[in-house]
Amino acid sequence: MTPAHLASIPWYAPHQAWLRDTYGSCRHEPPEGTVAQRANLIEANLSRANLSRANLSGANLSWADLSWANLSGANLIEANLSGADLTRANLSGADLTRANLSGANLSWADLTRAYLSGAYLSGANLSRAKIAGVKCPAPTMVLLAHWGEVSPDLCRDLMRFDAANCPNGRKRFAAWAAGGLCPYNGADVQRCANFTEHRGHYTLGPAQSALKLMRRVLAEKCDSTPAEKEPTT
Repeated sequence: MTPAHLASIPWYAPHQAWLRDTYGSCRHEPPEGTVAQRANLIEANLSRANLSRANLSGANLSWADLSWANLSGANLIEANLSGADLTRANLSGADLTRANLSGANLSWADLTRAYLSGAYLSGANLSRAKIAGVKCPAPTMVLLAHWGEVSPDLCRDLMRFDAANCPNGRKRFAAWAAGGLCPYNGADVQRCANFTEHRGHYTLGPAQSALKLMRRVLAEKCDSTPAEKEPTT
């Protein structure tokens, strides 16, 4: 049975019918006779909407305003959330498997125990997001989120990582640090990490693993404090 807070949303039942017809099942069975239609919510204003436990798998929510929305426990598998505003959204326990979050703003969002396996995070802003118990995609994907300014030591080590994964990178980065051209000028690959680089922080040295750098970035830029347990009576 569809919860009342979802049954009142005009586009929700048609999307459930589309999921049922396309994949053979849906979380909430739509009323008989519902015309199937995939949810197309590009640039929709869903700020503060209650979408907890909603099945939004495959929905198009690109550039939607989902700030402060309640998406706890929502099914967002393969949803398109590119460019979406998810500032302070509650995504605790949400399933974002293979979701497109490129360029999305997840600053201060609650991702506690969220599932991000296979999610596309290029350019996403995860600053101050709550990440206790989160299931991350590949470390290399996490590093491609938009991290902005980081501490000098982390900046140095991220640049060393980029240098290790750039053709003739050590020579290119040393020349750039001395005032030369961008080390990726003319290179046939892109950066492995997205952060604000500083020439003055770069020195030659060994590169750390993507896993270690991911953990350092998350520790510095996100909130990994475990959620408080519900009081028992």
